[in-house]
Amino acid sequence: FISEVIIKVIAEKHAADFGADS
Repeated sequence: FISEVIIKVIAEKHAADFGADS
């Protein structure tokens, strides 16, 4: 499948979570 897209989405979500958490 398109793991690249999934990774990009997860990375963005993680970044947002980290920003909100920090």
